Amino acid sequence: MYYRVYPPPFPRPFKWVSRIVLIMCCVSSIRGSFAQASVDALAPLQLSFRFVANGSPLKPETDYINPFGERYQVRTLMFYVSRVRLSNSEDTTTKDDEGYHLVDYSNAALHEVSMKAPKGVYDSIQFMVGVDHVHNTSGAQTGALDPLHGMFWTWNSGYIFAKFEGLGALPSGTEISFAHHVGGFRPGEDAQRLVRLTVPSTRPIKVSDQHPSHVEITVEVSRWFNGSHALSLKKYPTVMTPGTKSMLVADNVSTMFSIQ
Repeated sequence: MYYRVYPPPFPRPFKWVSRIVLIMCCVSSIRGSFAQASVDALAPLQLSFRFVANGSPLKPETDYINPFGERYQVRTLMFYVSRVRLSNSEDTTTKDDEGYHLVDYSNAALHEVSMKAPKGVYDSIQFMVGVDHVHNTSGAQTGALDPLHGMFWTWNSGYIFAKFEGLGALPSGTEISFAHHVGGFRPGEDAQRLVRLTVPSTRPIKVSDQHPSHVEITVEVSRWFNGSHALSLKKYPTVMTPGTKSMLVADNVSTMFSIQ
């Protein structure tokens, strides 16, 4: 007697494997479509920082008077801008969480911040002055966070969020030099500051391919001394470490920005 031998059927799981592979291919295709749509929905946005002192354009090697009657000249003025977010009246927002931009008064090329933003009309903008905890604890990095810019503490882990250095003179005539290096990201000494600015209703931010979007942000240097706290050069000639003083200066820095 002969028996016909049939090949064993494929196990049932094979049917599910084929379906899973098909589903993954579809998902990958959909993701690619969404990614392309996301790229297509972006348009250029440029932020321009205009430096002034007491309302007048800030100039090098020029004497200015702060609210305490102290004379000062600006030699170095730099700060980090990150986490730019645009909002509109319908409470919809869009953000750039990964971009870090260094603004440097002494370098005209670094007065401008260029990025991509979703197309739309917005009535407010916000950004962080500083560098977040993750990047502060990731060591020296590249681009805007390259230590060659002089904004990285070699003796203390992390970045300087804002730096202001120059020459000054007290009302008595005594000449001094001053240096404020603002930073710190640990609980109780986090010097990051959120800046929120409302755009004039007659000039909303329009991000589109047809209208290059440009937002001019005024930086009033005199508010470094009295934005939220009274910080005279006589009392605070040097702020170089994270802590209470750095937190006070950071509060003042956050008040320097406006859109006219």
